Amino acid sequence: MFYSCSEVVENTPFTREIAKKYIVEAGIFNLAKIDLLIDCIVIGEPNFNTELFLTTDEKRNLGLNTRLKIEKELIDFFEIDKIKGLNPKDEIHKIYFRLFHYFSILRNVKKFKQMGAKKALFLCCDDERTCSFCKNNNNKKIDISDDLAEYIDKNCSCYKNKRIGGDIAFEYEYE
Repeated sequence: MFYSCSEVVENTPFTREIAKKYIVEAGIFNLAKIDLLIDCIVIGEPNFNTELFLTTDEKRNLGLNTRLKIEKELIDFFEIDKIKGLNPKDEIHKIYFRLFHYFSILRNVKKFKQMGAKKALFLCCDDERTCSFCKNNNNKKIDISDDLAEYIDKNCSCYKNKRIGGDIAFEYEYE
């Protein structure tokens, strides 16, 4: 059910702070359960019973697709009045994709700076799910800086389409 970010992120206060920021920005999650939700996303293991599912009537009453298989306790992570018409699993996956993307870029920036690179090539998978920011910057050279991950994260919305956004590639420009 949960994607694990453990390959890219460590369970550190900084990681948890970024995850919390994304969860709050989404505006649909029950903030009283934020630490449990962060554990699920960062560590990648659900900390609730994954064997109990909502009935068709329960899903209908919540305004959810009745054909989805949704764990009862998963719903506790959400503000009930804000999930109508949404797929709760997809909403959690969006947080995962955004975290994965952010930390992948941070890792690449660090690696490129260690190699002495000053610029990188921004690349994305240019299809119907790609956001306009990534499409507009595809194949462009960008400066490598400490705030590059924040800049891309602030502007890229590919995660909303459950996709990893554009990334930086090895296109070296040395001093």
